[in-house]
Amino acid sequence: MYDYSSYHPRHFCVVAELAVSRTENDYRIALQAVQARHPSLSALIARDSRNVPHFVSASHHIEPSILPRDQGPDWREIIERELVQDFLEGEPLARATVLYTPDEATIILTFHHAIADGIAGVFIIEDIMRALAGRDLGKLQVPASLDDRAMALRQEPSTIVDRGSSNLEHIGEQILIESAGKPLWRSFATDRVITNTIALDTRFLDRARQLSRSHGTTIHGAICTALAVAASQVEGSSEYTILNPINSRSALGFQDRGCVMLASAATHSIPETTLATFWQRARQYTNDVAASRSRENLLAGVRMLQDRLPPDGDQRLACGLMGAFPYDAVVSNLGKLEIQDRIDDVDLRGFWGPSGQARLRRERFIGVATTNNVIRLVEAAPAFQPPLLQSLKAVLVEACSL
Repeated sequence: MYDYSSYHPRHFCVVAELAVSRTENDYRIALQAVQARHPSLSALIARDSRNVPHFVSASHHIEPSILPRDQGPDWREIIERELVQDFLEGEPLARATVLYTPDEATIILTFHHAIADGIAGVFIIEDIMRALAGRDLGKLQVPASLDDRAMALRQEPSTIVDRGSSNLEHIGEQILIESAGKPLWRSFATDRVITNTIALDTRFLDRARQLSRSHGTTIHGAICTALAVAASQVEGSSEYTILNPINSRSALGFQDRGCVMLASAATHSIPETTLATFWQRARQYTNDVAASRSRENLLAGVRMLQDRLPPDGDQRLACGLMGAFPYDAVVSNLGKLEIQDRIDDVDLRGFWGPSGQARLRRERFIGVATTNNVIRLVEAAPAFQPPLLQSLKAVLVEACSL
């Protein structure tokens, strides 16, 4: 991820809405405590004499931007700004903004993808809540990486190759380097990102869950299918390919709640067809994604990356791999967040994200999270692309009314 971001900056944001009464200094102290807890939040990445990147410890503090809400922009505008602002050399690989009133706060966190994934962002938000409540956080050890865990499981069987990565098995280094030079990406210097949001309330969520289960699918399958239908209606897409980040923690036996990048990914397509109903397509998509979540497929994916992207390899290989891994959208669904909704007098009222961009010429990133039995979706896309989130909602509402 670091090599890829060296050419095409790729980072992401998460947003938490809190009911809490604290001062500006309270937020600053809480963020300092969270940074002290997680080694990754004080790490930089440097290359050694063999050009191999390594994490190195640094003493730099994350300097948050803390503003009264009436003096700051809307949090969506902050995300749009954050997604087009790179991390400078020598600065921490995370940023924080706090917008507060006497009784509420909105916290926007931005992470370099080399140190965190969406689930790690959730853990950091919970730690901020704990710090604001005056809890002792303690200090975590340097977390094991996905590569470390995969190496420890080398004896596990890995005979199934995920459909999303099987077409890369026979792609050589030269082809990946050539792919890195293709006009697949947009300019970061002139980039502009637009965000949109929707929230689906408890009543709708209960109905959608009931229908999804009765049709042998999931809320995630329904959302992705609704996105494909919306893309067909708005953009004329005949087949829509979605990249699904996959949380590897449970399948690979990770127990800690540290700040670390532990997500794998797989792509699956949803064809436009009149031969299958909405729910039949959603069920098929869910089955495809489920196969990608197996331990065997996750290990196969990690091993493929280890083979294709050696630590001392050409940095362009990471870009070429992305170029050979095409998709129309990312749907990063964090599910029902596995954190506390309330810690003493600190209430989590809402969570949005993750929101990200990979700088592909055309792309769309939809983050999905469920808290307090409300599902929230945030869409980030290049400004020149039409938004799809409201169309997605209309498709989903229609499917759930049948």
